[in-house]
Order: sequence, then C-alpha cells, then structure tokens
Amino acid sequence: MSFASYGFLFVFLPVALAGYWLVARWGPAAAMGWLIVCSLAFYGADHVPFLLLSIAANALLGLWIAQTDARPRAQTAILSAGIALNLIGMAVGRSLDVPLPGISFIAFTQIGYLLDQRGNFTLPVMAGRVLATSNGTIQRLRAGIGPRDKPRDNEDDRPSRDEKFTPLYMTYPLMAVFFPHLIAGPILRLRDVEAQFADPNTWRFRGENLAAGGFILLIGLLKKTLLANPLSVIVTPGFADPGALGMLDAWMAAVGWSFQLYFDFSGYSDMAIGLGRMFGVRLPENFASPYKAQSVIDYWQRWHITLTHFLMSTVFNPLTLAVMRWRRARGKGTNAAAQRRLDGFCQMLLAPLTVTMALAGVWHGTGWNYVAFGLLHAAFLGANHAWRLFRPGPRSGRWHAVLGRVALTYLCVLVGAAVFRSPTLNGAWSLLAGAHAGISTDPHVRLHAAWLFCLAAIVWGMPNTRQIVTHARGWQPTVPWAVAAGCAATLGLLSLGGTHEFV
Repeated sequence: MSFASYGFLFVFLPVALAGYWLVARWGPAAAMGWLIVCSLAFYGADHVPFLLLSIAANALLGLWIAQTDARPRAQTAILSAGIALNLIGMAVGRSLDVPLPGISFIAFTQIGYLLDQRGNFTLPVMAGRVLATSNGTIQRLRAGIGPRDKPRDNEDDRPSRDEKFTPLYMTYPLMAVFFPHLIAGPILRLRDVEAQFADPNTWRFRGENLAAGGFILLIGLLKKTLLANPLSVIVTPGFADPGALGMLDAWMAAVGWSFQLYFDFSGYSDMAIGLGRMFGVRLPENFASPYKAQSVIDYWQRWHITLTHFLMSTVFNPLTLAVMRWRRARGKGTNAAAQRRLDGFCQMLLAPLTVTMALAGVWHGTGWNYVAFGLLHAAFLGANHAWRLFRPGPRSGRWHAVLGRVALTYLCVLVGAAVFRSPTLNGAWSLLAGAHAGISTDPHVRLHAAWLFCLAAIVWGMPNTRQIVTHARGWQPTVPWAVAAGCAATLGLLSLGGTHEFV
C-alpha cells in the first residue's frame, strides 16, 4: 500500500487513527497492540507470514544474545549467525517473483535490534569520520521498568502502572513493524523509540501531534504528487534509450532524475515522520537538504541519515578498529598524523570506506549498477577525505567558494544517481556523455527546462520541512494556516494519479 493513494489516505489512515485513539483509552498495551495489527494489515496479507517469522526468530535470537553477556565468544557467534540469517532472508526475499516490500529496511531494522541486545554495544567516534556518527550508549529496557544504567533509588521513582505496560515483548514488535517506516525507512533502532514507548504520554491524544503530523504529511504528499511524479515524462524516456539522446536531452534526463529522486525520497521521509507524529511517535530525521551539502561527506550526513548512521556504527567503525588493532600490533601509528601518510590513509580510511560503500550499494539492489554506485561514492568520499587531510590551507567561506563546493558536490551526486538509475553501465555512460551532441528534437524541451529551473530554485532556495515547521515564522495551528493547508491538500489529492509507488 502506498502512502500516496486514495485507499491509504481515505480508508486505512482514518480507520487506524480513529481506532488508535479509542483503544488507547484502555492503556498503552492496547494502543501498541492496535498499531501492530494495523501495521500488519498495511504490509499485506500475502507477506505477513514472512514478517511474523522474522520477528519471532529475531526476538528469540535477541533474548539468547542478552542472556550470554558473560560469554562473549558465544554471544558473538549467536550475533553473527543472526546477522547472517537476516542477510540471507533479504537475499531470498529479493529473489522471489513477488518481492517483499521494504525487505532491505526490515533486515537492517532486525540486525540493529540484535546489535542493541549485545550489552552496551557502542563504538567510539573515529577521528576521521566518513559518514556520520551515532552518539550515546545503547540503553535497553529491563522488563519495562527503565534503562539498565538508571536504577530507581527510592520508592517515589518506582514505575507507574502505565510504565509497566511497555515491556520488550511489545516494544520490539511495534518498533519492527510500525507502518510509517516499514517500507522505506527511516531505519529504526530500539534506542530511537524505547523511551517514547515507555512514556505514558505517548499514548494519550494530543491535538498538537495530530495537527503538526498532518501538516508534515501534507508537505510530503505535495512533494510526491506535484514535484516528483511529473518528472517521469523527462526521466523515463531518457533512461529507456540514452544512446539516442542529444547532449541537452541526456543531461536534462539526468538532472530530472536527480530531482525526482530528491523530492520522492524527501516526500516519503516527510510522510513517514508526519504519520508517526500523528500517532504520537517521533521518528528520527532522515533527510536534511542533502543537495545543499558542500562536500560528499556532508552529503552522506544529510541523505538517508539513518542508513548512514547504521553503516557507520556497524560496518565502518568495526573495520577501522580492526585495522587500528592490526597496525598497533605491528608498531604502526593510528593517530591523525598516521592518517596523513599513504599507508595509514589507505588502511584506516580508504579500505573501510570501500567495503562500507560497496555494501551500501548492494543493499539497494543486486545489479552491477548498484555495486558501481557504491564504489563510485567510495571514490568520491576517499577523494574528499584526501583533500580534507592534505589541503594546503583552511576552507574559504566566501560565497563563490561555497557555491563552487555545492556545485561540485551536486555534480558528483548527479553522476552517482545516473549510475544508480541506469540498468547498465554503458547506458549510464551514454546518458552522461550525451551520445549525440545534436540539437534536441523534443518539442517540449523549453517547458521541461523551465520546470527544472523552478525545481532547482526550490531545492537550493527554499527551507526544508523541518525548518518550515520549527522556524519562528513557520507553521502554526492557526486559521490562515488551516485554510492554506486545506487548499494545498485539495491540490495534492487532485494530483494523485499515474504511478503512486515511491521510487
């Protein structure tokens, strides 16, 4: 089921909301149970058995991992087996004739849960961070009475009856299947929601949550229907036969695809966060104006933020720590000065980077274009880090320098996006090279170019959703905003048509 569909907006969502606020009167456990049932219904009857099997298997593995804190070798073996089983399940799911929706996100959510069950699974922030970092120590609820490292010292601090209704056997399944993030993220970790689920106020109706969540949902819907979907008339023909395109048409198709992906993904992220907010749950931010980034490193800290955090904490950091241990055992340095030497740079940055980004590419799909996408971004990140470490002076803050950095970053992202979208590497090369440098034969070329310029103005000149909602002059639940939102919602709903699925 797509968020941008009449069935979801006019049937599923109203029923889910109305039932939720009615059932929540019976307590948090009833509210959580209702959301689990709604999420399974959202996923679809054909796929529910797989989802239930995945939850049951990972719940058992998680309990097993938590019970082996005193036996680190056994715990590591169980954790490794659990990760392997989830990755195998992801591969099998992709090979089915009817692919399972969101299989990659489900697999990473389950892997994150298993990692969180390993006592105090946390890794230090590396000096030369590549993507982004996860801060803080993993905290787990114990029997629904609070984090382990925050014992209750007196009688007054004992949990209320409502708090006791959020044990792990309810928290984990809801975290795993909560429908706003189920299909395309954000990737949730238990630490992202456990404190919210343990708070009785989460399960009480608040008009502010409903209004703010609905407004964010509306922004995402408009991005999808008004900005992303219409670009298919430029993108689809261009990537279908890139060798027949002129230079202008080819680059318009590439730029159009980058904008379609931008508004499609940011629209989905907004809708997911808005839906979560309507149910009182604050999902983590997953998209923060990535095309305004001034480096590829900065880009990956803004684009698919939860995926970046996941890869940083579970792939790059462990690999880098292993390399550092290997270097220390041989008497080699691991400090910043060592990173500036060729061997240290290649071993402590470039090698972990390449593995991490190659896995990021494979996570998106099984074609060679996805592998090439990951390796290409590994090269971009490696070059970015080399410049960061070896550049002769500080970075200039002048407007033309900032503009140049943003343009260069977008060019790198554009090339990567074209490789990602093209079914073959030759097709991507033909598109980017503009196989025929002749004059465009598209009678609508001027209209398409004007539309792309308008979208560019929105991308680089407008605030993002979070800034709109939180800014002092931004969203407020007032009558003028309600009228404006109603008109925008009407326009968005009238634009529903064609391809509703998110890219």
